[in-house]
Amino acid sequence: MVKYLIVNADDFGICEATNEAIEELALAGRITATSLMILGNSTQDAVRRVAKFKHLISIGLHATLQCDHLSTAFLSDLPQNIYEETKSLTAMKEIAAQYEKGRFYGITFDHLDSHGGTLYQESEVNCLPVCLHFCAAHNLPFRYPKNADALIDMTPHPLTERVKASQFEVSDFAEKKGVLLPDQVLSNHHPIENIASYEALKKFYLRILRGLPDGITELYLHPSKPDSIHFSQDSEWQKRVWEYEFLMDPDFLETIEEENIQLVTWTEAFSK
Repeated sequence: MVKYLIVNADDFGICEATNEAIEELALAGRITATSLMILGNSTQDAVRRVAKFKHLISIGLHATLQCDHLSTAFLSDLPQNIYEETKSLTAMKEIAAQYEKGRFYGITFDHLDSHGGTLYQESEVNCLPVCLHFCAAHNLPFRYPKNADALIDMTPHPLTERVKASQFEVSDFAEKKGVLLPDQVLSNHHPIENIASYEALKKFYLRILRGLPDGITELYLHPSKPDSIHFSQDSEWQKRVWEYEFLMDPDFLETIEEENIQLVTWTEAFSK
């Protein structure tokens, strides 16, 4: 078996400082994928930048079903908090609209995930089955782990017993629909107040890399520069700056080489 690692930078389009960080990381070979917020405050800036590196990394749709950090209203005729106030089919209508807007911008998406983990939360409706139908129809791999234990590490939101129990059903349904899933999906969901320093964050991620299992793993982070418009408004933004610094840290690539990890895009991961 081989250790394949997708390094995905989320929130492309949220602000110019994040876009700049992601562009630099892509050109430096530090990430293999990013996911674009069609409704982000700086989506147009992201679209201008992506031409420089779209041949190097994967571009995914960061489906946005909540109204934080948005520059515009949702594309379909929906309330301002789609996930909480509408049915799953209506939420998928918005995802489809965002997907088509990306195509209008000339973006070829090769995977799907969601901003804020909204597609993985439990509410009065379950978006996952309809989302998997959408992925199957558009031949898109989906950010959801085959490994049940990885589900806990995947979202910052507490998971109910029902959600945990449904993991096998989701994976089985994805397999039947032909939707490709990574084996593991990992990140650091500790809030900034629980992270003592950059060195602590670095230690956390290096431990993930040194313990990486065989198979396909997606490691997703939210790298950004400190001059973001959100930096002074959001205390969590410091963590994003540290994640950018970690991806640029020489120890990041050195550890990947030491552990015989193969960096891959989403497309490459599933063609091995």
